[in-house]
This record gives sequence, structure tokens and C-alpha cells, in this order.
Amino acid sequence: MVKYREILRQRAMGISVRNIALSCKYFTATVVTVVDRAKARGLEWPLSEEMNDAAIRAVIYLGEPRSDASKAEIDHERVDREMGRPGVTLMVLWSEYCEAAK
Repeated sequence: MVKYREILRQRAMGISVRNIALSCKYFTATVVTVVDRAKARGLEWPLSEEMNDAAIRAVIYLGEPRSDASKAEIDHERVDREMGRPGVTLMVLWSEYCEAAK
């Protein structure tokens, strides 16, 4: 899970996005997204102790679904069956999945 509190704490201290990304081991795009969304939602450091990472995430991504409902479901049982056959690779199955999802 992303360390939202740590990102916001370091940003409030004036640490650059790049250095936050390096210290937390995230991409700079992740840090920028968290900082921008927190700012848009009015979250500013210091945060109350009740605002843990899960609570911050809920506020930042308020009203957004976690997954895209338009994506085709993967039939994991079929994948397991097919992987047992000679010559079948995950790349082949992925290509078939992409073709079927069009």
C-alpha cells in the first residue's frame, strides 16, 4: 500500500517530489498524483492521527471505482487447463484474451 501519510508529511516539509519518490521507493508520478489529489480534496499536513493511509486513500479517491467494470473477466480455470497443454504459453493465452476482449 502507498504510504500516503509519509508522502504528505515530506511534501509539507518542502522536500521535492523526486526526493520523496526516492525515499519512499515510488515513481514520481505516484507522488505527484497523491500530492495533487490531496491538495484538491483539501488535505493538508498536519493530519489527525485518525487519518491513516486507508482513510487518506478513501478521501483522495472518493467516488472512483477501484477497477474498470468494462474490462473482460479472466477465466482462471481455463488458463490453468490450457497451461497444462504442451506448447501453450501465457503469451499465447494473453493474445487470445486480448482478441476476445475486442
